[in-house]
Amino acid sequence: MSKNKGKKILKYKITGFFCLVIFIFILVKTGIFFQSPKIQNFILISVDDLRPDRLQCYGHTRNTSPGLDRLVQNGAQFQNAYISWPMTLRSHASMFTSLYPSVLEFPMDPKIKTIASILKEHGYNTGAFTGGGYMSYNFGLLNGFKEYDDYVKRPDVLANKTNKWLEKNQHQKFFLFLHTYYVHQPYVAPPEYFKKFADPNYSGPVENRSGKITSFIRKANAGKVKVTSEDRQRILDIYDAQIIRIDETIHQIAAHLERLKLMEKTMLIITSDHGEQFFEYNRFGHTSHGNPFADISTRVPLIIYSPVLPDQVKINQFVEAIDIPPTILDAAGLKIPDYFQGQSLYPLLCKKPRLFYKKKKEIFFRNRNFMGIRTTDAKIIVTLKTGELKLFDLINDPQEKKNVIENYSYKKTKSLLKKIDHFVKKNEELREKLKISNIKLSQEILDHPFSFDKKTLFLSSFHNRIYRYRKNNSLVTKKFQKIPFQFIDSKYKKGILLKPKQIIYFQIDSSVMGDAGAMEFSFKINKKTNQKQKIFQMNIDGEEGVITIHATVFWDRGKKITKPFSFSLFKISQGKIQIEQNFSHFLKWKNWHHLLLAWKPNEIYIFLDGHLISKKENETNIFFKQNTTKNIKLSGENFIIDELRISSSSRIIRPHSRKQHLDDKVLERLKSLGYLR
Repeated sequence: MSKNKGKKILKYKITGFFCLVIFIFILVKTGIFFQSPKIQNFILISVDDLRPDRLQCYGHTRNTSPGLDRLVQNGAQFQNAYISWPMTLRSHASMFTSLYPSVLEFPMDPKIKTIASILKEHGYNTGAFTGGGYMSYNFGLLNGFKEYDDYVKRPDVLANKTNKWLEKNQHQKFFLFLHTYYVHQPYVAPPEYFKKFADPNYSGPVENRSGKITSFIRKANAGKVKVTSEDRQRILDIYDAQIIRIDETIHQIAAHLERLKLMEKTMLIITSDHGEQFFEYNRFGHTSHGNPFADISTRVPLIIYSPVLPDQVKINQFVEAIDIPPTILDAAGLKIPDYFQGQSLYPLLCKKPRLFYKKKKEIFFRNRNFMGIRTTDAKIIVTLKTGELKLFDLINDPQEKKNVIENYSYKKTKSLLKKIDHFVKKNEELREKLKISNIKLSQEILDHPFSFDKKTLFLSSFHNRIYRYRKNNSLVTKKFQKIPFQFIDSKYKKGILLKPKQIIYFQIDSSVMGDAGAMEFSFKINKKTNQKQKIFQMNIDGEEGVITIHATVFWDRGKKITKPFSFSLFKISQGKIQIEQNFSHFLKWKNWHHLLLAWKPNEIYIFLDGHLISKKENETNIFFKQNTTKNIKLSGENFIIDELRISSSSRIIRPHSRKQHLDDKVLERLKSLGYLR
């Protein structure tokens, strides 16, 4: 064989070898050789405010997490899982949308699909049980859930509701989201759990009681009390005891999955929305100005129990909350949207080749006042208002105590700042691409058109669809000539100004509450006290129970312009709270605020300053269906009643043409918010 012929054959062999390598690479890349097993069911559990270093499976010396430890034995434990924004609402939004919090606005636009809405479109039953607050329906996070209850407070109630839901849906594929504030402030643990860790010789000011511990933390954060190491440890003892209680709840749910023979069909994902600072940076809370993105605030547990894992896997590389939605879709065998900012962790669980997973080199942080980047060896934080820089050397200072920006090389600092700029630009581009904007009312109430003295005032107008009939036909409008009160000029003729501690009773035909209607309140917080202040309370007595609507403001948080405002709507029957709807927000206390309560058959809406705060389904009758003529009782500090009106359209319209609908004004507002079509 000639030399030339031999060279040609060698050339063909080399070419053929490279073609074969490329062909195999394409097959591997497309996943033909590595088809992952598909999982039928998914349960995502978020324990609000849970630090991983307080779990035994993450190295804590106390036995705080026996239930989670058992799941870890046949699951993946991610050692370096992070969130971008250490706050409940924003962090969970990332967990549901695979978008960084700074991309989103709240209430979340319904066109932004959550993991629940995507799975629902593919035939999954979707359910959620949450602790309310920022995890209530009004913020848009629960879009896509067929069933939800956003006021589940106690661990035993969470376990019972979850297990009943699992029994009902065990024969269909499902996605279930569970959330609890149980380890969140205020730190209060059941005595039988607390005594496991409590030091019997402690004699300091920290008590295992809600009011006492809340007061201590507020004073500590304000610098009014000295926090000793014993005080701090006492709070950690309570926190650890709370963790044991919620760990038991997770174990009860897992045990029920076993009984239903669902464990081998179900992926369990246990995580948190943020950590907690216990005065490491001179403050108790989710974050601090001293170090807003400390690992103790931004690092969270992430445990994934999956039937595809034969044994325990520990993963040390960076992962984020935005990785959860693509992981679920990948495990379900569904297409991952191209705009997702996270990536699937499922290849790590299935032990696919590395080319299926791109290793992250940094974590991006953002909140209203700061931005930052964490790499494996450094963390830089930028104060947005001043441009001040903080840099921590994580190799030599893992506790992040010393700012070394002055000693760090300019080149490395500039490189980290470029990474921040890269994330910011990418997020802004995505916002524009998705056309994300804040949903607001077309008109906001800036002031209220009536004259009044400088005392705290409250105005209430109860609207109905048939305004033109009210003078002649209203069943409820009453005259108050015989009641001792002060008249005040307002937009609608005269209004009533109640004096402090004054109470008004009057009768109504409360059966008119059973159909669609609305109530509107405009109030201005103006009176400063040293304790919580009841702005108003209204009790509506009926044969089936008492509906109570009340609002309070808390003044014991210094001279800040915003104050915690609480609004509650609940019904008491036979001495027990039958159903409850409440929320709290920080409001500017010198401004007017607008509250709208609206209902139609099977739905209740509550708006505050033009934002949907809460929506509850299938409970209208529980609240408003009363059967007899009873009393309304009004009381408060100082407020105005402007021509009290409660009426129902169905009481005026002829029976054969009876329609149940909201007031036109309310309907228009709901449509403008995108909640009604």
